[in-house]
Amino acid sequence: MGVLVLRRAVATLFAILFLTALIFLLMQAVLGDPVVLMLGRDADPATVARLRQDLGFDRPAHVQYLDWLGRLLRGDWGRSFRTGRPVLESIIARLPVTLELTALSLGLAVGLAVVLGIVAAVRPRTSLDFGVSILTALGIAMPNFWIAILLILVFALQLHVLPSSGTVPLGEDPLAHLRTMVLPTVTLSAAYFSNLARLLRARMLEALASDYVRTARAKGVRELRVLAVHALRNSLLPVLSVLGVSVSRLLGGAIVTETIFALPGVGILLIDSILGRDYPVVQGVIIVVTVGVFLTNLVVELGYALVDPRVRPR
Repeated sequence: MGVLVLRRAVATLFAILFLTALIFLLMQAVLGDPVVLMLGRDADPATVARLRQDLGFDRPAHVQYLDWLGRLLRGDWGRSFRTGRPVLESIIARLPVTLELTALSLGLAVGLAVVLGIVAAVRPRTSLDFGVSILTALGIAMPNFWIAILLILVFALQLHVLPSSGTVPLGEDPLAHLRTMVLPTVTLSAAYFSNLARLLRARMLEALASDYVRTARAKGVRELRVLAVHALRNSLLPVLSVLGVSVSRLLGGAIVTETIFALPGVGILLIDSILGRDYPVVQGVIIVVTVGVFLTNLVVELGYALVDPRVRPR
C-alpha cells in the first residue's frame, strides 16, 4: 500500500501542476487582458502600459506562470478586482458552506443507495423492487432545479416546515442551520443516489447469484453476514469507481443548488465573479474545486485498493 500511495500521490501532484498551467492559460485567453479588466476599456493607453509593466503582465507567459505559481504556494492568490479583498480569504470564507452541502449530499446519496440497492436486490421483481425502480428513475429524469422548485413549493410555501432560502450560522443556532440545509441536500443528492442505487442493485443481483454466495449459504453462514460481507463488499467495488466522478458532479451541481437556495457558498461566489469578470477570484475558485476533485479521486482510488487487493502493486 505504501508504494501505491506514493505512486498515486506523485501522479496527482503532476496532474495538479498541469491543471494550474491550463487554468492560467485559459483564464488569460477567455477573460482577456487583466489590466484592461481592472482599468476598463476606456482607460488611457499609457496608464494601461504602465500598470501592465508594474504588475509584470508584459513578461513572457511562462515567466508569468512561474511567478503566479510561486505566489500561489506562498498563499498569495491576488486580490479581487471588485472588492479588493484577498482571493484566498474570500474563498475560505465561502468554502465551509459548499463543503458541508457536498458532504451532506454525498452521505445522503450513498446511504440511500446502499439501503435501496440492497432492498431491491434481495426482493427482485416485487413491489419493493418496482417502487425503487420508479423512485430512481424519477431522480435521474428530473433536473436539480426542478426538484428544488417542487421542494420549495411543498415544504416551504405550502407546509411551512422548512425555509426556502438562506442559511443560519451553525454556531448561532445549530438546529435552524440544519433546517436550512435539508432542502438543498435533498435536491443535490437526488440524481446521484439514483445512479448509485441502480448500479448497486445490478451488482448485488450478480453477487447473490454467484458460487461463493451459494457456498456460504450451504455452509450455514447467517444471511445477514452473507449480504454484508460476501455480497455487499464485492458489489461496492464498481460503486467506489463511480464515487469519484459523482463527487466532481456534486461540486458542479452545488453551484446551481447554492444559487437556487441563496446559500453563501463558493458557487455563488464563482457566478458573481464570472458576471463581474473578476479574473483572480474565478481563477482561485476553479483551482480549489478542481484540486478538491483530484484529491477526492486519490482517496477513492486508495479506498478501492483497500477493498480489492488485486489492484495493489506486487
